[in-house]
Amino acid sequence: MAGTTGAPQAQVGRLTMEWIWTFDPVVQHLVAGVLIVAMMGCGAFVLVRAGRSPLWSVLLLIPVVQLVALWVFAFVRWPSVDKQRD
Repeated sequence: MAGTTGAPQAQVGRLTMEWIWTFDPVVQHLVAGVLIVAMMGCGAFVLVRAGRSPLWSVLLLIPVVQLVALWVFAFVRWPSVDKQRD
């Protein structure tokens, strides 16, 4: 194997999330907090527009439950849509 230096050349050019570990843990927690607040804020906005309680966006914090909640939310009746039809 000529030219093999043992360096991980397969990693060059790949998109990985390893760069996030180079930041200070405080910055990591701030980024995670901002992303969680943004996710819950967007979820609450959609829920209010659909006529539901924004507190349901708390379900977005639980990984498997968020998929089930999104699926259930997609197929239940929306009070705001029912009001527009009347």
